[in-house]
Amino acid sequence: MEYRELPLPPCLEGLVAAVWTMRHQGSGDEWIEHDATPDGCVEAILRLTGRSAWRRDQPACFVTGLGTQSIRFGFSGDAEFLAVKLWPWAWEALGGVPCPSFADDWRALDDSHPLSQLLANGPEAMAQTKAWILKSACADLDADEFTGLVESHAKKRQSAEASEGLASFAEKRAGRWGKG
Repeated sequence: MEYRELPLPPCLEGLVAAVWTMRHQGSGDEWIEHDATPDGCVEAILRLTGRSAWRRDQPACFVTGLGTQSIRFGFSGDAEFLAVKLWPWAWEALGGVPCPSFADDWRALDDSHPLSQLLANGPEAMAQTKAWILKSACADLDADEFTGLVESHAKKRQSAEASEGLASFAEKRAGRWGKG
């Protein structure tokens, strides 16, 4: 299996935790099981080839909710994925449903969602997505306030608190997600 995280443009700092790819150069008849550990992020995933399942078959484009425990999912040996790992506040700023509503599960992303467009169109859609996040989430903030917000989230992500695990993260913040 080959897993890679791609470099992020500075404009996405504090909103996107990572952009990653994963592929396994096997047969479509082969089935691989993989364990995933919760990390406090929502992941928008585009499966480019193959099949995948977690509890049920997954569509080509879907988003995983916040996890409270490790999970085992499966995919065919010919599967290839491209994903954007978002901090919960960025997911909700993009119009995503509140994170607690699909914790420990996933939902299909339809073609009209901005993240579907980002995944389908690759890096050239990054600037459009950033602009949409900013417009949706920070309409009332001036540039200095927005910069301060992004910097505080970036620092929080790197803090010791961020390494405590998802259980602590969810316990402390779940009630505030999605509230205006």
